[in-house]
Amino acid sequence: MTNEIATETRKTGIDVVGDMPWGTHFCLFYENKTDLLDTLIPYCKAGLENQEFCLWVVAPPLTVEIATQALKQATPEFDRYLLDGSIEIVGAHDWYLEDTTFDLKRVVAGWHEKLRYASAKGYVGVRVTGDTAWLRKKDWKDFCEYEDSLNESIANKHLSVLCTYPIASCGACEILDVVRTHQFAVARRREGWEVIETAGYKQAKAEITRLKDELEQRVRDRTNQLSTTNEQLRNEVCQRQRAEEALRRTQTKLIEAQEEERTRIARELHDDINQRLALLAVRLSSLKTEVPGSDASTKHPLDELHHEIRDLGKDIQTLSHSLHNSKLEYLGLAVAARDFCKEFSARHNVEIVFRCDNIPTRLSFEISLSLFRVLQEALQNAMKYSGVRQFEATLEGASKEICLSVHDSGVGFDPKSTTNRYGLGLTSMTERLKLVDGQLSVDSNPQSGTTIYARVPLNSKSRSDVCVA
Repeated sequence: MTNEIATETRKTGIDVVGDMPWGTHFCLFYENKTDLLDTLIPYCKAGLENQEFCLWVVAPPLTVEIATQALKQATPEFDRYLLDGSIEIVGAHDWYLEDTTFDLKRVVAGWHEKLRYASAKGYVGVRVTGDTAWLRKKDWKDFCEYEDSLNESIANKHLSVLCTYPIASCGACEILDVVRTHQFAVARRREGWEVIETAGYKQAKAEITRLKDELEQRVRDRTNQLSTTNEQLRNEVCQRQRAEEALRRTQTKLIEAQEEERTRIARELHDDINQRLALLAVRLSSLKTEVPGSDASTKHPLDELHHEIRDLGKDIQTLSHSLHNSKLEYLGLAVAARDFCKEFSARHNVEIVFRCDNIPTRLSFEISLSLFRVLQEALQNAMKYSGVRQFEATLEGASKEICLSVHDSGVGFDPKSTTNRYGLGLTSMTERLKLVDGQLSVDSNPQSGTTIYARVPLNSKSRSDVCVA
């Protein structure tokens, strides 16, 4: 008996027997027809309900008609089972005898033929019960040999057999023969049950217990193995989490170090530019005494330039403050541009509509400063030469570039002209953008005003000295 078949149990429908494995060959001793029906009806019913093919071989006191009617009353779907061929109820003489002769090989071959039929029809196995009330004394020896061979014949097969013996027809010797040739026996007497365990049955039960214990041990071993594996996985996950946390801390420290370095560079550039502007202001003051100017009632020609230098210092201070205190570079540029437009509007009493959208999360200091300076120069030129007091400034990010546009609805000018004062700042803005691989373009005419576009690629290979004022 293989482990798989030995451990696969089926419901017998007989309470005193319980479940049984495939390959079981046991017998029932009964006193009367009621004992027989009370045992075989639930036995066959359980087989039908569990997708087994059932074969019931009857002998007096039962007939095919009595067995069929009794099983029909106990089984609601009996007609369907009978119609689809799930059960056959046949007479004992038709099954066991041929020309009144019992042939062991023919009967065993009949069981196996039913098993092949059931397998072809998709049943899980075959459940058999056969009565021996027909058995004659002259056939007893051959039948005992048949019963003994049946144990080996059905082993390892999806086949179980219940043989029924009337107690009144069995003497002591016959009972001993029956018990010896079956795995176990049950007796139904005076509405009570008795179970007779043979040595083979005890051995089978011990083997099942051993297999069950072995299976439970394998489950315990496998559970322990899985627990160990899970613990290892948990440790690996914890180690990975610790490594990721260490990496995040390292990245944070690197970002902080980069921010500190940018802040230091920006501060140095800011101080250097302020020093240069201060020196330039001193020189302009000296020049005012040397260059002929107007009288005390009018402005000196160099006063305007002096004011522009002072405004430039304020603008650089605004940019420096924004870039120093922003954790993300794109926020530094956006905040600086917004603050400049707000301050420029208040200082010069003009209206600026500022828009900012989709600026990349990582933007170099050089690009930020270049675009900021172009914004300053473009707005200053627009205020001085366009003849209007309303302007639009837009800062947008695309997949590969950042675009700054400054628009006024003023008189416009010829971008190719070198005499128009509006165009004097274009050269400065163009040169500044070249340092970050950017480009400047102008769209201007008297009807629609002037728009200045500054485009800088995100992969710009800019130099570190682009911040020179």
